[in-house]
Amino acid sequence: PASNRATVLESEDGEDTTAEAREEAMRARLTPGVRIGQHFVLDKMIGSGGMGVVYQAWQDDLERWVAIKFMATGRNSSGFEATIFKNEVRTMARCPHANVVPIHSTGNFEGVPYFVMDLVEGQSLQEWVAEHTVFDDERYEGAIAILLQLCDAVCHLHENDLIHRDIKPTNILLKKGNVVQLTDFGVARHQDGMGFKGYVVGSPEYMAPEVFFG
Repeated sequence: PASNRATVLESEDGEDTTAEAREEAMRARLTPGVRIGQHFVLDKMIGSGGMGVVYQAWQDDLERWVAIKFMATGRNSSGFEATIFKNEVRTMARCPHANVVPIHSTGNFEGVPYFVMDLVEGQSLQEWVAEHTVFDDERYEGAIAILLQLCDAVCHLHENDLIHRDIKPTNILLKKGNVVQLTDFGVARHQDGMGFKGYVVGSPEYMAPEVFFG
């Protein structure tokens, strides 16, 4: 998480500050009722991680709920984190699929990049597994249905020369009817050079051994 990656920075007035302090300052600006762009009004924060924070928002022109992901902290958008953020936007936009969270638009709010995507009203696969602890036919059928959808999404990515590189339960969302929505494409790689080559990326507990050990 961002809170575990604090970096001491130099502020304009010469005082030291931290990435955490700048993140808190950004979150203080992203409060319920704040208008983002022309049509989006923030409602509440629904998720956060090392590279971004996600808010539920109301899109008033189309009268629907959406999710808006902001780049974590108030960092300058030319840094490494911004590169990852832009990579996620480009990857999601170029690979539409029924089991990939669709992206709608991008923008910048007071120097912080963001993108707008579908609001997935449901739970993560991690939460689904925690709730389904009884080994019966219904659970197995549900798990197989989820796995087949995920395989379909991954197959579509590979057919488009994309590798996700961070598939894990928390990045697999389930909306109504247990429809899979794969998300978090920040470290995805494309064979045309887009993404991060030469780096070991992903979540260690879910990485293939050959990737983890190089």
